[in-house]
Amino acid sequence: MKITIYSWSISQTFGSFKVCTISGMAPEFRRDPDSGEILYDANGRPQVIPIQADASRFLVAPDADTKFSQLDETPLAGFLDAIELATKHLAALSQTPPHYLLGSMVNLSAEALAAAESALSRAVDEYKHAMGESWELVLFLCATVVGAQPDPRAEVLWKDAESRSLAQTVDALGKAVTMLNVPARAMWSRIPGVTARDVEEWAQIQEADDPGLRMADAMASAVAPAPGTERLAGGDGD
Repeated sequence: MKITIYSWSISQTFGSFKVCTISGMAPEFRRDPDSGEILYDANGRPQVIPIQADASRFLVAPDADTKFSQLDETPLAGFLDAIELATKHLAALSQTPPHYLLGSMVNLSAEALAAAESALSRAVDEYKHAMGESWELVLFLCATVVGAQPDPRAEVLWKDAESRSLAQTVDALGKAVTMLNVPARAMWSRIPGVTARDVEEWAQIQEADDPGLRMADAMASAVAPAPGTERLAGGDGD
């Protein structure tokens, strides 16, 4: 791929434009305005007056045998196709979705993106399983070095970066709660974008808004002895 990109850059720099040619025309030389003789440069060559050729001028010649022509530019489409093909091969070998490298996929649904990224998800899962245990050992050793008591139940949590819609995720989590009797609070951390602090705040809000807990607190306050009652009862006993 590097050689292809290098060749494409060279062709783009030196051969991507048309070259105009003129044959059968004698060039005009610079002459001394006083003597009319041809002027020569330091190497003994006659000084040629350059032809002013641009889009606003017509090229004409006094000789009928003069021919104006052009050399076509080097086509760059072949280089671009070769680069795209090499990129696709690289994406296939590395299990990377093609649109990550080419950007050729637009206006795709969440299901189509998930299907395109399935190979990458499998590769990432392999790395998670391979590196998860290693990182747990590293953190265990770090805790030992700093003098902390490592928790044998501690585990590495990886962020879920798969492409799926929020509605699809919530629907799947809701079915797990209703059909499998999984605790609803256990599903909060599996919602994309939710952090551990969010889960703690949600738990506090739920406990504060739970009518059953509020009723239990009210009943506990109602049956609790008045302040100072136990002290008075203890004084009578003495």
